[in-house]
Amino acid sequence: MPAIVTAGVRLAVPYDAVEVPDVSVHDRGVTLLEGRNGSGKSAFVELCAGTVRPARGSARVLGLDPADPRIVRSRSVCRTRVALAPDASVRQHLRLFAGAAGEPEATYLERFALHGELAWLDVPAARLSTGLARLAWVVLTTTPQRDLVLLDEPFLGLDAVAQDILVRELDGWAQSSAVLLVDHDAERPWSDRVDRIRMGEVA
Repeated sequence: MPAIVTAGVRLAVPYDAVEVPDVSVHDRGVTLLEGRNGSGKSAFVELCAGTVRPARGSARVLGLDPADPRIVRSRSVCRTRVALAPDASVRQHLRLFAGAAGEPEATYLERFALHGELAWLDVPAARLSTGLARLAWVVLTTTPQRDLVLLDEPFLGLDAVAQDILVRELDGWAQSSAVLLVDHDAERPWSDRVDRIRMGEVA
């Protein structure tokens, strides 16, 4: 079963309307969502996340309506905007996310350890650098691995080491999950075949 299927979708977003190409995204592998600024890439991610409804056409995610609550535990969403509580530490965020996901905290700690960043777990989010805040956000929103992983420009602000680790993680997830990714770096060294969806211009 495809992870994402769209047919004749038009999105009503602030100020403009976005035409979505008809797609069928495989249930495994990395799919890059490409297009110029304003072409609707983030809106497409939100469609798949169930937070933007089509003005016309149909969309299915994991065989269900994107807004169906049954998908929540099968889909992770990493948005561009980092939404961390400024006064809460990374560890406090970790506990909150782990509790909401019904996952042991150790699962999250393993991800942070992979990135070599356990030292700042007790630092309030407001005191993190842009890169560390981004990395914490990416780890928190993509743990545990889900059947569908949606990422809107997750590499923004990450240093080269963190980017390389994240690329390897995404390649690993793609062996058993569908990864939909907005990324403007066309030369990123993916190890496996990557599918591409080209968003059109704003209609």
